[in-house]
Amino acid sequence: MHKRQVNRNLCININHQMLMSEPDSLIIFLIDNNWVKSFILLLIVFLSACNNKDNQKTLLNNAGIIVGFGDSLTQGVGASVGADYPSVLSDLLGAEVINAGVSGETSDEGLRRIEHVLSKYTPDLVILLHGGNDILRYLPQQNLADNLAKIITKIHRSGAKIILIGVPNFGVILNDAPLYKTLAKRYDLVYIEGVLSDLLSQPAYKSDTIHLNNKGYKALAKAIKQQIEIL
Repeated sequence: MHKRQVNRNLCININHQMLMSEPDSLIIFLIDNNWVKSFILLLIVFLSACNNKDNQKTLLNNAGIIVGFGDSLTQGVGASVGADYPSVLSDLLGAEVINAGVSGETSDEGLRRIEHVLSKYTPDLVILLHGGNDILRYLPQQNLADNLAKIITKIHRSGAKIILIGVPNFGVILNDAPLYKTLAKRYDLVYIEGVLSDLLSQPAYKSDTIHLNNKGYKALAKAIKQQIEIL
């Protein structure tokens, strides 16, 4: 066997006895190889970047205005007075959270309303939880996706940040409609995935088949709070 081939197979042909009885020697052996050191460095950088993205929070100053924009799940249908998720989130954060939810609203109607909400409140952050009525009424999901994309664009143009909450396709098993994740990726949004689907799958968190109760809205508010840091 040629010397060049031996070097190329050096790591593959590590002596079994070294592996089993001399682990320290194995570590030194690996570290002394430049390509291994380069690989480890690249791996650390890559994992660090992934970790930072996964744990990235929406940063706001303590005077920032937060608006919850959506339909009945934002308005708080099924909750006691003051137990809707924007009210609970306001208490958890110690910051103003405006409830801009309208029960029964479709995405067509939400698209027409968003500019008024943005001009009225000039929010720093919009929590977007919308589309459930489109899904329940079997309206075309491509139309829902297009409307949400337009709403997201209008919010971005106003200068506000966005947290997007996935809404499930309603059925025997609840899972977020795929369009929400697609939009989150396209617009690089903080995305709360699966939380609403999980809550609506558990009777203890529901007031009826499509709305949360006090316990459910509180759990939703806590999940949103995890994505926000007040400076």
